[in-house]
Amino acid sequence: MPLKRDKEELLDRVKNALRLSGWQLIWLNDDHPARARLIKDNLSIDAWIHIWNVSSGGRSSSRPHERRIQPTAIGDHFRASKGMRTLILGWSSEAEVFAAFDYRFHEGQIGTSSSVQTDLPALEAAAQKGIGVFAKSTGELSIAVRPDLLGLYVEQMITIHDSGGAPAQLAALQQMASDPLAIEPDDLPKSRRKVMATTLRLLRDRRFGEQVLEAYNHRCAFCGIQLRLLDAAHILPVNHPKSNDKVTNGISLCALHHRSYDNSLVTFNEKYVIKISKVNLAKLKVDGRDNGLKTFIKSLKPLLLLPKIQASYPSTQMVIKANALRGWE
Repeated sequence: MPLKRDKEELLDRVKNALRLSGWQLIWLNDDHPARARLIKDNLSIDAWIHIWNVSSGGRSSSRPHERRIQPTAIGDHFRASKGMRTLILGWSSEAEVFAAFDYRFHEGQIGTSSSVQTDLPALEAAAQKGIGVFAKSTGELSIAVRPDLLGLYVEQMITIHDSGGAPAQLAALQQMASDPLAIEPDDLPKSRRKVMATTLRLLRDRRFGEQVLEAYNHRCAFCGIQLRLLDAAHILPVNHPKSNDKVTNGISLCALHHRSYDNSLVTFNEKYVIKISKVNLAKLKVDGRDNGLKTFIKSLKPLLLLPKIQASYPSTQMVIKANALRGWE
């Protein structure tokens, strides 16, 4: 049966959101619930995708913040298969975010007038911060997700939904959602530190990237290109014990110059002068790998294109440490 127009539009929202997250999606059927394969780098996830529009609750006077989905036209149960994830989603046109629900709380038979609840503050938090959390009295966590973070949610959904089992876990998850840069792995509950640390790292990377790209006006600091081809690179690598996720340890680079920076072909000093490695250039010429060199050099600005706000300029200490680490004299 062909999809109804509204359902087709909702599934298109899911597909476009996943692309924003760096995922590709292959539809495995032409129906709702939809079967899909999600692909990113070497990771592949098969999933059932259920989605409806989010509406206000039926008790608007007593519960004005309640929002819900009403699972209709799928029979008497949500789809689930071994080796596949089951996504239960709502789209809130009010906040322009997704609401995501834990299938394990909804494995049974769906009633004729069933609904699944979230709340408006969680949806609004997701619109502002990327992720919102609504802890329901049943123990289920309803997660609100901004479209550009839907892929992260799908990847980490089990860890996220499992983080409401104890007050300390829930508090840590809520803090991670609100401000991941303000919490360190050692702050996470010891019992779930290992699994939650992966989610925290992904959230920190995302928030760091947003802040760095915004500071640099979404342009490469070496050449000025935009075109959505940018990475937020750490000046001092993230695994270095002295590294951090502050904007002053970040720089906006296009894919070419990010690779060049990490491989010590180019750098910049504490006065923000862009430098090219004569040693590595000589090696490229000896190896016969210098084709395109003139164009590459011509693309570089003499000085780093800095943020408008001086407080976001690269840290001198980070620059010096990073250049020493990469072998620059």
